[in-house]
Amino acid sequence: MDMVELIDDGDQFFERLWDVIDNAKICCWILTYHIGNDLIANKTLKKLADAAERGVNVVLMVDWLNYWPNYALIKELESKGGTVRAVNPMDPWRRYIGGQEIFSREVFERYHEKVFVIDDLMIIGSANLDSDYGGAKYGNSNFYDLNIIFKKKCIEEAQTAFDILSTRYDWYLKIPKIEEIPDENYEILVSEPYYMRWEIQERILDMIKNAKSKITLVQGYYYNIPKVTKALKQAIDRGIEVDLLTSKKRDQPVYKFFLNSWLTKHFKDIGVNVYEFDEQVLHMKAYICDDREFTIGSFNNDIWSWQINNELNLYVNDKVLTKRLIDISNKVKSRSTPVQYRNHTFKEMLYIRFWEVFYFLSMKAMDTASEYKLYFEQAFINDSKPLAVKLEKKREKVKKNMYNYFSLIKFDLYE
Repeated sequence: MDMVELIDDGDQFFERLWDVIDNAKICCWILTYHIGNDLIANKTLKKLADAAERGVNVVLMVDWLNYWPNYALIKELESKGGTVRAVNPMDPWRRYIGGQEIFSREVFERYHEKVFVIDDLMIIGSANLDSDYGGAKYGNSNFYDLNIIFKKKCIEEAQTAFDILSTRYDWYLKIPKIEEIPDENYEILVSEPYYMRWEIQERILDMIKNAKSKITLVQGYYYNIPKVTKALKQAIDRGIEVDLLTSKKRDQPVYKFFLNSWLTKHFKDIGVNVYEFDEQVLHMKAYICDDREFTIGSFNNDIWSWQINNELNLYVNDKVLTKRLIDISNKVKSRSTPVQYRNHTFKEMLYIRFWEVFYFLSMKAMDTASEYKLYFEQAFINDSKPLAVKLEKKREKVKKNMYNYFSLIKFDLYE
C-alpha cells in the first residue's frame, strides 16, 4: 500500500479496513463514536473476533451514547480474548458500579473520536461503524466521509491516547511495542474540554493566523464560533480567499431546522464563500490552509466539538498530501451550490431558540473554570502513565510552574 491514503469512498474505506484487520498480527485498537447492528458493523466485529482468535490484541471502545451493536457478536469477540468497552455511561447504575461519580459534569463529555491503530497502520477520519457510512455495495450512501490511512507514524501518540482513556475508567491495556518512523510533519491533536486540553482548537487558529493565500473549511456540521469568525475576518482583510463547504442535509435533530442561510450569515457578512452539498450528508471534517497544511479527523466546526466533546485529529504539514486533499475538496465544491439566503419561519425560529438554550446549558454544565486547580491536576498530573514519555516531561514542567499556567487554561470562544 501507499505510505498514505486519503479515502472519500465509503465502500473503498471499509474494504481497506477489513483487509487491514484480516492481515493484523499484533493489535487492532479502535475508538469510535458509534457502532450499529448492520452489515458493516457486524462484519467488522466478526473480523475482529477472527483476529482475536489468532492472538491479536483487540480493543474496541465506543461512546456509551451510541453503542448499539449486535450483542451476540460482542460476546463472541470477548470470548476469543477481545476487550470491548462502552465508555462514559450516562446511566446512573452503570456509573455507580463502575466507580464513577453519578452527578458529574463528565456525563456530558462524549467520545466523538474515530481512530484505529492496527499494527503499524493508523486510520483517522470521520466514518463510524455503521452502514450509513458505506456506499451502495455495503451500506446506504447516507454519508460522505473522509478518512486517512498512514503507516509507521504517530503510533505512540495514539497508544498514549488509548492508554489515558482506559486508565481513566480503571482498566489497563497491554501496550505492544510497534516500530514507527519519527516525522515532525505529522501530529495527533486531541481536544478534551473537560480536562482542559485544547490542542485542535489552538492549531486551527494558528493555521488561520499564518495562512498566506487560501483557507478551506470542509465542515458538514457548522455553527458560528466567534473566535474562528474573527480569525477568518482578519485573514480576509489580509487578502486571503476563504471557502466553507458545508452540508445541506444533516442527520442531527439539533440542526433539523437550521438553514445554512442562517447558520452562515455571519460568514457571508465578512466575505466567506459558502457552498452547500446536497447529495448526501457531508460528514467530512477538514481545515486546509494554502497548499501546505491541513487537519482532518472527528472535529466539527460547531459548539459541541469546540467546547464539549472529546475529539481527535491528525495535523499534516506536507505539500504533496495537501494537494491530494485539495483535489477532494475541489470535487466536493464542484458538486455543491452557493447558499441562497432567506429568513427562517416563525416555527423554525422557535426550534432554533430551543437548541440555542440547550447549547448554552450544555456549555455551562461543562465549564470547569471555577475548579481549575482540580481539573488541571487531573489532566496533567494524576493521569500519568509510563508510556507517555513526552507527556510526562511536559507534566513535570507544568507541575513545577502550575499556578503560572492557570491564566492560560480557559479556552473562551468569544475572546
